[in-house]
Amino acid sequence: MKFFLDRLSSSWLKLGQRNGCVVVIDLFCLAAAVYLGYALRLTFFIAGGYRGEMLGSIALFSISVTCCFAAGKIYRIIWPRASVEEYAKLFRLYCMGVLLYIILLYVFTGYVGPRSSVAILSSLGIIFMGGVRASWRMLLVTNQDTAAAKQRALIIGAGEAGTMLARDIARNDAKLVPIGFIDENPALKGMYLASLKVFGGKEDLPRVLLDENIEVVLIAIPSA
Repeated sequence: MKFFLDRLSSSWLKLGQRNGCVVVIDLFCLAAAVYLGYALRLTFFIAGGYRGEMLGSIALFSISVTCCFAAGKIYRIIWPRASVEEYAKLFRLYCMGVLLYIILLYVFTGYVGPRSSVAILSSLGIIFMGGVRASWRMLLVTNQDTAAAKQRALIIGAGEAGTMLARDIARNDAKLVPIGFIDENPALKGMYLASLKVFGGKEDLPRVLLDENIEVVLIAIPSA
């Protein structure tokens, strides 16, 4: 069973690194969002004139969003390794796609269906696509954690360079796990930066190395 789950998660993770597959998954998510937008407002078995309207909305919504994504180069991102900034870009472009869809829907097609359906499908679309991308990121982190034992790292310097280094390691490095900081600024002792504790100054270094089982020390002081 574990072997099957590992193969399944590995195959799913690979899809996130193939742009063509990401486009297909996005189209499926958008179509599902439109269907549920109508189904939750009307009935799960779309009948009558709403069926044709729903199919038209699926096509229009999918084209509007994916065109905005393509223009914004969303499909050039390797999503299992995406940063917060890239998720913010995804959200901005999605909002643009929704706006384009609404303009085309009301201005050029004369849409007279329930407005709540438009609100529901717009919300579900970003939830589905964001959830898919988040699953790729979580699988990558999980695979890295199980693939190799991580070394505990202490960062010397809790300035901008140190916090950027800590965040970069936490997101991408498969061999290190940041534990905290050492910094000479006494005002920072006991405080938290990038979710990591500042243990103190250089006089605290020997104690921290032993107490926290530190294996790697990284210097993040540009002037050093």
